Amino acid sequence: MKIIFFLFSYIIMATPVGLPKELSNEIAFSLPPSVSSYALKVIPSNLSQVASAQQTLTASQAALQLSGTSSNIILDIPCGQSKSQFIDPRFTMLNFRVRYSIGASASAAAITNAQLRSHAMAFFDRMYIQSNGVVLDDVTNYGVVCDMLVQNEINVAERDALAAMYGFQYEIATANALNANQGHKIAGIDATTVTGAVDRYYSYSIPILNSLIGKGADKFLNHGALSNLQLVLQTSAVLPITFVTGSATTAAVFQATIDNISLNMQVIDVGQEGLRMLNKGGAQYYSGITYRASTSTLPASTSGSVSLLTGVRASSVRALFFRACEASALSTAGCINFIYDSKMLSSTSTAWNINGQLYPSNPVDFIRNPAKALADTQQAIGNFNTYEFKSGLVPSQYFKVIPGSALPTDADAVFLLTDSTASSVANQCQFCYGLSLEKVAKAGILDGVSTVSGNVFLNLTLASTNTASVTVYFIAKMDIIYVLDSATGQISVRM
Repeated sequence: MKIIFFLFSYIIMATPVGLPKELSNEIAFSLPPSVSSYALKVIPSNLSQVASAQQTLTASQAALQLSGTSSNIILDIPCGQSKSQFIDPRFTMLNFRVRYSIGASASAAAITNAQLRSHAMAFFDRMYIQSNGVVLDDVTNYGVVCDMLVQNEINVAERDALAAMYGFQYEIATANALNANQGHKIAGIDATTVTGAVDRYYSYSIPILNSLIGKGADKFLNHGALSNLQLVLQTSAVLPITFVTGSATTAAVFQATIDNISLNMQVIDVGQEGLRMLNKGGAQYYSGITYRASTSTLPASTSGSVSLLTGVRASSVRALFFRACEASALSTAGCINFIYDSKMLSSTSTAWNINGQLYPSNPVDFIRNPAKALADTQQAIGNFNTYEFKSGLVPSQYFKVIPGSALPTDADAVFLLTDSTASSVANQCQFCYGLSLEKVAKAGILDGVSTVSGNVFLNLTLASTNTASVTVYFIAKMDIIYVLDSATGQISVRM
């Protein structure tokens, strides 16, 4: 009893004694009078719009794939005006409008479905930022990366609230729109028999995924000290719209045009007084989170043990994700939403091989323990408490499997609750598997695993034989560091 009392007394003495901060009479700091802020709107320097070719919506098609126009949209960010100016990355938004057009039709053209895939960022395949011709951050498969993040970070209620901004399908009173994770239907074209010209305009406003001036940046960028900076967006070569047509005497002609493009940012000017307080001379360091994507192909009739090379190279990889689709099978039996449908591979043993070491050390069985796959993905996104996980994933769409031979008889019952292989125009297939590689969760920068000195493979043991060729997308979440030389205005990158 005396020993217990002594230990308790020691703990009491070793614990700092204090009072709640709410009892303090101190108030928060105030900004110097020289500080001001203003909105900055940047429009493309090389074009005003991007239009696809006019294309025929062939009648009686279960799914149509239309071509887009792959163009670079160049946005020159004003730099070098004053070293007291900073970009607040929390406010950086990409704004644009899309005109969905049906040309004049001599007779009725029946369109069963016309729906945007995923959300409005699906119009872009690549985003990179450069300075003095040197690429600093480059996210390929940009629409797919954004789709993965949207599905895992925005819940169903938030999707409804953000529908007009992101281009989501919002919830309406019909059963097929409940909890639907998909882009919006195109009013006046979807579920319509077209007898003449139709124009529908939709505007979008979405945060950009960028580690320097957007989502992923850690600090305000001192762009006033930079010599120049360009953000480049590359439009998709495939229109992210799912069309299904009925019988018609004359097929309709469709075109999509992106215009009213602008990058809207918030600039903070601290003034000369604030600049003296900051003492921003010499080298400035910035950190952020960026993403890299690559693909691999799994041929049809593949089964058993498989090892896929990911091509991931970075000094600090915080998490790895993968998703798969039957990109060649544009149908409800395959992936009618093309690369924006994502299905589970029938793997009974799943692990990443990094420099010869397995992550996780106990491979995950998707078929018998799919709940573990979802739990790993939740942690990889960065949510370690279930109440913080704001995903919009719907179980009936998450637990979708690439079609193949029969699953084992002891497969988890979640695959029996719905058609576990079919895709839908109104609702994306949503599977994604992620694994956190952080040494200590949310501990700081450079806390991931280095993949610089070796290859990264995805090891799988497939329980069934896939019937179609499968495209596997790998997405790496990684640290990135920038060094800005205030004297020369040059910026370099470390990864």
